[in-house]
Amino acid sequence: VMNTDNMALSGQSIDFGPCAFLDEYDPHAVWSSIDHHSRYAYQNQPAIARWNLSVLAQTVAVALNPQKPEDALQKLEPIWTQFESQFAAHREACFAARLGVSFGDLSVDSQSKISKTLEQALQTMAKYGVDFTQGLLFLRGEEEGVFTHAPAPSVAVELTAIKLQLEDFKKNPSAGTSGDFDVPRGLNRKLYYVPRNHAIEAVITSAHQGEVQPFLDLLQILQNPFERHPNDAIVYRHPEPQERVGATFCGT
Repeated sequence: VMNTDNMALSGQSIDFGPCAFLDEYDPHAVWSSIDHHSRYAYQNQPAIARWNLSVLAQTVAVALNPQKPEDALQKLEPIWTQFESQFAAHREACFAARLGVSFGDLSVDSQSKISKTLEQALQTMAKYGVDFTQGLLFLRGEEEGVFTHAPAPSVAVELTAIKLQLEDFKKNPSAGTSGDFDVPRGLNRKLYYVPRNHAIEAVITSAHQGEVQPFLDLLQILQNPFERHPNDAIVYRHPEPQERVGATFCGT
């Protein structure tokens, strides 16, 4: 849930109540048990961010022109309405980096092609419920032991075809710098672990029973998520159906 009070002026999202990392890639995933209309679904986050900026603009407009804030808002509108296109470009750059491709070094034509490839990858993962973290690792080039739940042969074939397309971009980069993309530090590295809800639930349960070692083990893994750790099943593997955390709310 990313309400207006969950976005800092610096552009960072903060102070989430109900939240989680995706297990399988699902653009419709909702992590608030009271979000019955999916307002804050994963795929809706960019539109919500734009809405938050429009609310900020209304506040700034009052400060700029207390007598006629509507005039100030009209001048501000071209600024905050640029958000979605800018977000889309940076989102693609971040996904490309996650898969080992430097988006900013590609020509405009190659950027357009890889954007379609990235969208194809996400649609395939959504279609088959592929684990998001493991699916991206596979597309990045990891082979052995990537999937804790082996995908069906047809899924593997489709993902392999996409992976080969990505490898072509890496081998044959098109010269050009058509944009300055500030990709967050570490995003171009292989990410093996995210703090999955079922893993967090398990260590909290153990702690309540007086055993804190599982929490310490989990913490050690998550402090360095870019390298594979031994005995990492608690957080690396996809959750079993009975392990899924079904209720998330403020305080979870």
